[in-house]
Amino acid sequence: MRLFFAFLFSFHLMANEQCQIRTSKALLIIDNNSSSPNQSIQDTDCEESLIKEFHAIVSNASGVLTQEKLNLYLKKSKIKLSPSKIEIRQFSELLEKNVIKNENMVVKNIKQLSNNKIIQLDSLDSVDIICNNCNESGAKNVQIVYDSNLKKQRKLWITFDLLRRRFALVARKTINTFSSKLSKEDFKKVEVPLNENINLFDDFENLRFYKTNKSIHAGQVLTQGDLSPIDLVRSGRKVKVLISQKSVTLKTIGVSKSSGKLGDLVEVFNPKSKKKFVAEIIDENTVQIKL
Repeated sequence: MRLFFAFLFSFHLMANEQCQIRTSKALLIIDNNSSSPNQSIQDTDCEESLIKEFHAIVSNASGVLTQEKLNLYLKKSKIKLSPSKIEIRQFSELLEKNVIKNENMVVKNIKQLSNNKIIQLDSLDSVDIICNNCNESGAKNVQIVYDSNLKKQRKLWITFDLLRRRFALVARKTINTFSSKLSKEDFKKVEVPLNENINLFDDFENLRFYKTNKSIHAGQVLTQGDLSPIDLVRSGRKVKVLISQKSVTLKTIGVSKSSGKLGDLVEVFNPKSKKKFVAEIIDENTVQIKL
């Protein structure tokens, strides 16, 4: 019997050790990297380490957080949450879903000049985002109009980059400056969020005909300015000449009268016929005439 009462007494003490955090019914997370706990919490008697843990959870969350879910995340500690459930949304998610409405657009680099990185609200329905040109990529300025939990309408200006998902070639490894031995294996084609003004290099099949203008680091997106075409044909050198007409192709040898890159037109001299003709460069020391 004494052991039983001792157990009840210790259980009562543990229950009393449960601390409390009071916050708003809804939280809009503007910037989860530079916010502080006092922006997500109104009042608390929890110790500092638990406050930081709670703040880290809500700063990176999206959806409804209940007291039961919170205590599952915490594992070792218990918090009494007031209210017992809160609705959390990331600003980027709200912007993409309610304003941009384009799955190919991505919000990046959100900046808010004031210290208000988390907005406490009675309801997320009170939030209105005003953006005049959020249908195209680029640097954006938007205004958030919302009713605070003090029943006052407030306005907040936010800047961010709106990027479009685009397929690009990304370097698998670092490639040195002026390297002329490029291979498909050096790059992978992936979808990444980028500004529409970036001129991507997309001639994947003909990579071997280009050289780098500068070092390209692993993970870097390949742009047109990163590469230059190399001379595939040089003046005064022999070239293979392909003469194509419908399904028939004849081969002969000629001498190029000028240097050129892939797709260039060069004048070629035929030593046998002593005639000159114009042909298109299609490969290294190879030109083609289409009749």
